Amino acid sequence: MTIDLEFEQIHQELSTPLDRTPGGLSRRRFLQMTAVGGAIATVGPTLGRYEALAGPQLGSGEGVLVMIQLGGGNDGVNTVIPANQPAYQDLRGSLAIDEGEMLHLGNGLALHPSLSNLRARWDSGQVAIIQGIGYQEPSLSHFDSMAHWMHGKAGSSPDEAPKDGWLGRWLDGLGSTRSDLEAVVFGSSVPLHLRGRSATATGLSTHGIDFGIKTDDDHQRMYDAIREMAEGDSPHGLWADAVAQTSVGSLDLAKQLSSAYEGQDNGGSDFERQMARSARLINADVGVRILNTSLGGFDNHTNQSSTHAGQLANLDSGIQRFFSTLDPQFASRVTVMTFSEFGRRPETNGSAGTDHGTASVALVIGANVSGGLVGNYPSLTDLDSRQNLKPVVDFRSMYATVLDSWLGADSNEVLGGEFEALPLFMAGPGNSTFERPAPVPGSRQGYLMVTDAGGVYNFGNKPAFGGSIGGDTAGIDLLASGTGYWLCRQDGAVEAFGDAKFHGSMVGKALAAPLVDMASHPSGDGYWLLGADGGVFSFGKAPFYGSTGNLRLRQPVVGMAAHPTGKGYWFVASDGGVFAYGRAAFHGSTGHLTLRRPVVGIAPTPTGKGYWLVADDGGVFAFGDAGFHGSTGALTLARPIVSIAPTPTGRGYWLAGDDGGVFAFGDAGFHGSLGDRTVPGRVISVAG
Repeated sequence: MTIDLEFEQIHQELSTPLDRTPGGLSRRRFLQMTAVGGAIATVGPTLGRYEALAGPQLGSGEGVLVMIQLGGGNDGVNTVIPANQPAYQDLRGSLAIDEGEMLHLGNGLALHPSLSNLRARWDSGQVAIIQGIGYQEPSLSHFDSMAHWMHGKAGSSPDEAPKDGWLGRWLDGLGSTRSDLEAVVFGSSVPLHLRGRSATATGLSTHGIDFGIKTDDDHQRMYDAIREMAEGDSPHGLWADAVAQTSVGSLDLAKQLSSAYEGQDNGGSDFERQMARSARLINADVGVRILNTSLGGFDNHTNQSSTHAGQLANLDSGIQRFFSTLDPQFASRVTVMTFSEFGRRPETNGSAGTDHGTASVALVIGANVSGGLVGNYPSLTDLDSRQNLKPVVDFRSMYATVLDSWLGADSNEVLGGEFEALPLFMAGPGNSTFERPAPVPGSRQGYLMVTDAGGVYNFGNKPAFGGSIGGDTAGIDLLASGTGYWLCRQDGAVEAFGDAKFHGSMVGKALAAPLVDMASHPSGDGYWLLGADGGVFSFGKAPFYGSTGNLRLRQPVVGMAAHPTGKGYWFVASDGGVFAYGRAAFHGSTGHLTLRRPVVGIAPTPTGKGYWLVADDGGVFAFGDAGFHGSTGALTLARPIVSIAPTPTGRGYWLAGDDGGVFAFGDAGFHGSLGDRTVPGRVISVAG
C-alpha cells in the first residue's frame, strides 16, 4: 500500500460519508444529488427548513480558520531543523539537511529549504512555530493518533473510539445561529474533527459547480420552470413544493459561490487547488468560518529525502497561493493552522527514511499572528523510553488558544478541560479588541526586552506601552498584572508606562554612583532604585530596608530583585556577592568563589525562598528553592548575557544577550528575539 493510499484509507475511516439518500430533503442534500458527478457534495443534519444555504457575511470580530492536515506524520525535525544540536547530524546521517541549504531563523533553528515562501512570511512576523507539539503517552498508530488529534478532548486516550471532534463540538455550540456554510471541507466525506453530535461541516468539491451555473437555453428553461414551481403551491403536493423551494435556494447559492469556482485556479496540485478554493470562498463572504484542507504523503519510511522535500514544497506553494488569492480586505480575518498525527523518530532507519515518532511542529500563520517560536525544541539526546522525542506543548493548548482568541469560543467547554494559553495572536480578527484568555498556572506568556537607548520590545503576549526618550536606560520592572512598567535611567529619572504610576525619582539630586537597576513593590504602589554603589532609594509605599551606600565594596552592584511580599529586597555585586534586607533571606552567593566571568543579574523564585544569579557567559547559579534548568555557560556566545527573568511558575527562566538573543530554559517558552534585527542601543534587561 502506498503512503498516499494508506493516508486516504485512514482518513476515510475517520470520516462520515456524504448522505446520498433522498430522506429529509434539504438544500445541501439536493445540491449533492443534482451536482454533476458530485461537483458540489454536501452532508449535514436534516434542516427541516428552506432558507438559503449560504449564511450572512462575516460579522464584526469574527475570524476564519483554515486547517491544513499533513497526513502520514510530518517529520518535524527536518521541517524546523535543530541546527544547533550536535546530535542532529549524527542521528540523521544522509537525511540531514546541509547547513548551507538551510533557511536559518536564528537561535540555532532553520527551515527546510523547500519552505522559502514560508520563510518570507516568518521574516514579516506572520508565522508562529509551535515546537515539540504532541501529547503524553503517545500512540504510534496512524489511526489512533489521528483520531486523538481530531477528537481533541481532555481525559481521552488515543485508543478510544471518539464520536465527535473538537471543531464539530464548536459547531454544536453555535446552535440555531449556525450557518450551513459555517464549516466547509473539500472532498467526498467529513473528517472526525469537523463532526459534532448534532452539527457537521458541509462538503464541497474542488472541481466546480454545474447546477445553477450553466447558461445554455435548456438549462435556463429548467431554472425558470423551477422558480415558477416555487412561486406558489403546486398541484403535486408537499413533496413537489419542497423540491421546488429547495431547488431555488440551490440556484441562488450557486450564483453566490460561482466566483469561487471560476476557471482561474485549475492549475497546480490538488492541495494548491484546495487552498485557492478556500481563499475564493472567503472572498465570496458567504459566512464561512472553518475551511478544512489536507495534504498526504508524509509517511516517509523509505527514501524520505526527495519525497519530504516535494511535499514541503507543495505545502509552501499551497500556502503562498492561498494568500496571493485572498482578498486583502480579509487578511486580518484569517488564520491558517497545520496539524499532523505525529512526528518522526529522530534517528534515520535503514531504508533512508524515518519511522513513526512523537513530537513534531505546527504552524500558525496570518496577519494577526504573533510571529516567533512557541515552546522549546525537544532534545535529541534526552529521549523517551522508546527513543522518541518528548512532547513539550500539548496540542490541545493550540486548540484552546485558537478557540478562545480567534473563534470566540469557550475552550474549556469545547475541550472538556483547561489547557495552557499560547502566545499565538497579537490582535483579534479584523484587528478587533484582543481578549487574551486567562493563562492557566505555568503559562508561558512572553517577555519584554529593553535597550540602553530606552526601546522596549515585546514578545509573545507581553504588551509594550512605549519607551524612554532620554536614553541611558538602566532598568525596567513590570506591574504584577503585566499592564504597565517603569523604566529608570542612570541619572535617576523614572518614567511610567501603561497602568504603572509615577511615584518619584532622583532627577536633579546628586548621586554618588549611577543607577543600575530598579525593583517595584508587588502592589504597584512604589519602587526602589539601585545605584552601582549599593545605594537604595525608596518611593511610594516601597519601604527602605537598608543599603551598602556607606560601605566600600570590592565590586560594583549590578542588579536588584524585590521579595514577593514587598517586605524586603536583594541586590547582587558583579563578584556574585548577595546583600539581603528585610524579609529577603540570604540563601547563598558566589562572593567567595573565583568566577570566570562577572555576575550581571539576580532573579527571585515566586516563593521568595531562593534566587538565581547569572554571569555574562550565561552561567546560572541557583540558591534556596531555585531549581537549575540549564545555562549557556558551556557555550561560546557571540555576545555577553546581560539579564535573567524567571517564568511565573519559577520552573524556568530566560537569559538575554546584549544583542537581543534569548535563551529559554525549563518551562520558559521562546517567543522571539532581537538577535536578527538592528535596533538602537544594546539590550540591558529582559523582563517576564
